[in-house]
Amino acid sequence: MPRRLEAWLAAQFPQRKSLVVSAFTAPDAGASNETLLFDIGWEQHGGRCHQGLVIRLEQQGQGIFPEYDLESQFRALSRLQHAGIKVPVALGLEPDPAVLGRRFYVMERLEGRYLADNPPYQAQGWLTSASPQVRADIWRNAITEMAAVHRVDWSALGFSDLWNRDRFGTPLAQLLEYYEYFLGWAEAVGRPFAKLHPVLRYLKEHQPAHDPVALCWGDAKPANLMIERGGSGIVGLLDWEMVHLGNPVHDLAWWMVLDDCLSTGLGIAKLDGLPGREELVALWEKQSGYSAAALDYYELLSIFQFAIIMHRVGTRLTAQGFFPPEAEFDIRNTSTLLLDQQMARFGLNPI
Repeated sequence: MPRRLEAWLAAQFPQRKSLVVSAFTAPDAGASNETLLFDIGWEQHGGRCHQGLVIRLEQQGQGIFPEYDLESQFRALSRLQHAGIKVPVALGLEPDPAVLGRRFYVMERLEGRYLADNPPYQAQGWLTSASPQVRADIWRNAITEMAAVHRVDWSALGFSDLWNRDRFGTPLAQLLEYYEYFLGWAEAVGRPFAKLHPVLRYLKEHQPAHDPVALCWGDAKPANLMIERGGSGIVGLLDWEMVHLGNPVHDLAWWMVLDDCLSTGLGIAKLDGLPGREELVALWEKQSGYSAAALDYYELLSIFQFAIIMHRVGTRLTAQGFFPPEAEFDIRNTSTLLLDQQMARFGLNPI
């Protein structure tokens, strides 16, 4: 792979002479695409230059999602890098799987530190030894950067292609159809998840009227931040495979739901200093200019989405031998407690 990648990069950047790829490593994060880190060196203007890069390859075999749209992820990065949003610079996309055996794209590597989902950042890792003030600042800075995404002129940047207006009256209707399909696919390659069907019916029957339309990051969670070393500044917003148009409060709901799943969902107390729900909502409304009135609905939608994803993750991990079948990790996992709480909150009874 390094030699073939060298040839591809040399063709992309002919001004970089004697280009060499080195230092391949894999980060301890990410499940839906294979991500590799590497360095390149080259001769230019009489000196030796170096750069850290990231390659994201389409996953082999059946993955977490029914399909992967690497082109959409690459386009999102390309469109946002000149829009004041902190994303890695997208350097090249290769849609032909013949080059490396899989489709891929390459982007700049951001330097900093990240928060791990596994083991959960609320229980282990550098955040546990950070001061309460640093923790609070990271969360507030993250919400501010999230809100910046929601303020961009998505139409001017070309994101209209995320919404099929010919088929769907709203982006939400389009998203719900996709997750209905996702649930059916996950059940077909795994087993039925009956509890989610009354949730889906509720979500389809109670879609908020007059939702605003903005660009949504889609996977807005602490583990998708690159954070400056030794500080609280946000260096980058990562992982754009779930980017979509919709009510931007969906991103705020996703952030809170996934953070709850990695704390409350595991029986772990949240770290001191992290801002509470009311503060996060007020900060997001101030920074984004949008209302969080539909937050409750989008929290239910977020846990529904996450439960489907975890159902698929659990099916794969059980098949790979990481969990015994009797553990039922596909339907009993970090999403379970939050899903049950949200269903009770909305008066939804399992089938």
